[in-house]
Amino acid sequence: RQMDATKLHLIFNYLPLIGTGMGAIVLLYGSRKVSVKAQKIGLGLLVLTAIITLVVFGTGEAAGMGTEFMIGPVWTNIQQHKVSAFPSFAVIESMGIFALFGLINLIRGRSLANWFTIIILVLSLASIGLTARTAYFGRQIYLVEAPAVK
Repeated sequence: RQMDATKLHLIFNYLPLIGTGMGAIVLLYGSRKVSVKAQKIGLGLLVLTAIITLVVFGTGEAAGMGTEFMIGPVWTNIQQHKVSAFPSFAVIESMGIFALFGLINLIRGRSLANWFTIIILVLSLASIGLTARTAYFGRQIYLVEAPAVK
């Protein structure tokens, strides 16, 4: 069996939500306990999540090819999912960029400013909310039975 964009998208689609949640929790723990190691791990998870999100977004675009010819509830759900996906993608990538700069600072031996940590945590909370919404709309696509093609 061949691996296509739709299958890859379905395999990776919950990783942005899970990775952002885990990274934010570890970063929060590290900043509360003043553990540079935990902060590095949390930031690393957020950077990795942003990279994985590139794959999820790209495979989602490829998986959506040809759906413009669909009609009914399936098409509506696909459109809701697509419209919801871009803001999620943009916020996660912004979070990943901030996390990368924070990680570079920690690797260079500098401390992470509290305001910088707060920005990353706010972006991660926003991405959790937006990604959960996008995942919900994506799940609706498969809950509606597609009409048979004649």
